[in-house]
Amino acid sequence: TYDMFPTVLSLAGMSLPAKVIIDGVDLAPLIFSAVPEAASGGHDCIFFYKHPESQTGPAGAALLTSLSAIRCGDFKVYYLIDGDMSTPLPAGVTSGKQSLEAPVIFDLSKDWSEEHPLANTSAQYARAKSEAAEARAAHLQTIGWNINQMGEIESLGLAWRSTRHAA
Repeated sequence: TYDMFPTVLSLAGMSLPAKVIIDGVDLAPLIFSAVPEAASGGHDCIFFYKHPESQTGPAGAALLTSLSAIRCGDFKVYYLIDGDMSTPLPAGVTSGKQSLEAPVIFDLSKDWSEEHPLANTSAQYARAKSEAAEARAAHLQTIGWNINQMGEIESLGLAWRSTRHAA
C-alpha cells in the first residue's frame, strides 16, 4: 500500500513532494508493462516491522523484535518468528526472538507456504543471509525520525491530536 501514493502521483503527472521521505516507489512501469518481470522499478527488498518498538525511532526500528523479517527476491529471512501465526511452525523452528547469526530463511520460489526452512549449512542460506544483512544495514541508514501521526508528541514541543476519537 505504501507504493500507492507515488504511483498515483506519477499517473496524474505530478512529482513527489520535495524534502519528504517516501518509502513507496512508482509501480506504473511494472503495472503497464507487457512483460512486468522484465520492467524496471519496484523494491529490491521489503522490510517487515512487527513490534511497537519500531515507533520509538531509528534505534527501536533496528531491534530484531521490531525489524522482524526481510524479503529479498525469492528469499524471506526471519529474525523474529511470531508465535501467533495461524499456521503451525515448521519442524525445528521455535517462536520468539532469533538472531542475526541464525535467522530462519525460506526460498519462496519453491516453498511459498513457508513450511521448509533452508538448511543453515546450504549455499542458498549463506547467500540469502548475506544479501539480507547488506539490505538491512543499508535500510537502517535511511531511517529517520518522523512525528507519530497517530497521537500526540509533547516531547518535541508539538501538539497534534488525531481527529478520530473512540466511540
